[in-house]
Amino acid sequence: MIYRFGDWELDTDRYELRGADGAKPVEPQVFDLLRYLVENRDRTVTKDEIHKTIWKERIVSESALSSRIKAARQAVNDTGDDQKIIRTIHGRGFRFVAEVEASEGSREVVNSPAAATGASIAILPFVNMSGDPEQEYFSDGISEDLITDLAKISGLFVPARNSTFAYKGAAVNAQRLCQELGVRYVLEGSVRKAGKRVRIGAQLIDGETGGHLWAERYDRDLVDVFLVQDDITRRIVESLRIRLLPKESEAIAKVPTSNVEAYEHYLRGRQFFHRQTKSSLEIAKRIFRRATELDPNYARAFAGLADCESELYMSSASDATPETILAASTRALELDPDLAEAHAARGLALLTLDRHDEAETEFRRAMAVDPNLFEALKYCARTCQATGQYVEAAAYFERAYAVRPDDFRCLILLAQAYKDMGRHAEAETALRRGLEKIERELERHPEHGNAAALGATALARLGETGRARDWASLALLLEPDDVLTLYNAACAYALSGDAETAIGLLERSTPLIRGRLRVRARHDSDLVSLRTHPRFEALLRSIDR
Repeated sequence: MIYRFGDWELDTDRYELRGADGAKPVEPQVFDLLRYLVENRDRTVTKDEIHKTIWKERIVSESALSSRIKAARQAVNDTGDDQKIIRTIHGRGFRFVAEVEASEGSREVVNSPAAATGASIAILPFVNMSGDPEQEYFSDGISEDLITDLAKISGLFVPARNSTFAYKGAAVNAQRLCQELGVRYVLEGSVRKAGKRVRIGAQLIDGETGGHLWAERYDRDLVDVFLVQDDITRRIVESLRIRLLPKESEAIAKVPTSNVEAYEHYLRGRQFFHRQTKSSLEIAKRIFRRATELDPNYARAFAGLADCESELYMSSASDATPETILAASTRALELDPDLAEAHAARGLALLTLDRHDEAETEFRRAMAVDPNLFEALKYCARTCQATGQYVEAAAYFERAYAVRPDDFRCLILLAQAYKDMGRHAEAETALRRGLEKIERELERHPEHGNAAALGATALARLGETGRARDWASLALLLEPDDVLTLYNAACAYALSGDAETAIGLLERSTPLIRGRLRVRARHDSDLVSLRTHPRFEALLRSIDR
């Protein structure tokens, strides 16, 4: 079915929103919300209905719903006060008020299996068959790249990484999985990498019948890994009879690098970057830099290098300057102006230098290309938090956490956004979940001092002052010279009522504070008990110099 309103067409067969300039990228959840509103345009749709339909009755915050409504309005340029397309009916819900013309799609599309089922497929994480857990980064990277490539196709719904990676390592019934994720098809696969050879197996399963549409095994030289990925993508497109737009065909055929060794380095660097310790960031930086040396035209590697430079600049662990932390992201955008990771890296560099408006613009450009890019969501949330946009910050942190549920920082920062909004019950829930994840992180990496410092702030906010001080003391033993550890430990002591220790830690960290931490120190609600301390204002003045 095609719904036409104003300058827009909502094509539910092809899962596509089209405007005067062609197809417009929108998140699946936003598309589903637009579809539900337009299909129920003869009445007011309540918030409870939206929760049941869009979130399948999962518990979500009020800000998540507000964020999705805002995104739906932005998608169709309904941003004026007059609300000509989606109108808020106060106290009741929302109503689609634009005039709508509905028509059936083309017979060819409607009769195809893809259109009849909504053209939907889940990509399960490929199983690492190498017998070496250290090769996990490679099998995960192939899975993620397939998700990214297929998500570029407007006529195909592909659940984001977090949805399918939740099944990693579990015995999966394909038919049940398809029901749980709301898709028709599922792709399973495995990877065995040995030296310069790789064996990749893949099979496409119909979730309705449980039957195999096709299965293939590729025994290739490692340098052919991109050809294998391209072949799998095109086999899926052909099997589901999806019609590709010219730009989509070009996008999925685009090879990120011709150097497979650079690709391996990029995947490995990304693995270390996501650990977010000072040592792992230093390792990731070296690996990304090596990838750029192997292929000087590899945009994603330059984006990864830029992210490392920004994070290390914040922790005072780098000799980077504002010019150098901007340089890598500039190069990434020069090489690929349409790369979501490059825009996100540029945004992080700008955020690090307190250029908030420019940073937010870059993050939104990144999300327009890839709505589920974790770095764009997380750092856009931090931008909003730094500028006092707490509702928006909470919404972006919620989305970032949904994309990567193993990231404990998002939960702790989300809790602070809730706290700043006065939503204390939700803040406590987020803190307790975040604390559980920090405890697991410390079991795996007991040397992670900043995780312990963040855990100390969580405990202090929960009123467990004794444990909070113990954790803060441990953090300072582990990383006594790390500016972020010093700062977060100071927050924990301030929240625990020990102003003198908190001030002492802030005085130690002040000479090291750079970038966005300067703004955070001035407005951080964790430090509110220090506002009247005679040494605190002097600290702020020294930070601002």
